[in-house]
Amino acid sequence: MINLGALPSVALEQRNILPRVSGVYFVSNADRVLYIGSTHNLFQRWRCHNRLRQLQAISNIRIAWQLCSPDTMRGIEWSLIQELRPQFNVETLAKPPCP
Repeated sequence: MINLGALPSVALEQRNILPRVSGVYFVSNADRVLYIGSTHNLFQRWRCHNRLRQLQAISNIRIAWQLCSPDTMRGIEWSLIQELRPQFNVETLAKPPCP
């Protein structure tokens, strides 16, 4: 289980200070994970995220991240989505990660 409080994070409004790192990221609201994704560049990904408008309508959104290598992040992301079943990852639940 992921402890969001132990991970680095920023408020959604502060996404312009996200680091340029690869890893798995978690979008949460009051310690409830709403979305899980992975990226090669966290800063770049959140410049124009496809869920941005949807998430801006919710209060107290934070983006947390776990550093991991590009070759393992998709598998980690998929496993965590299966375990936590975030409401905004519905389409991801049915399909395993690409090799």
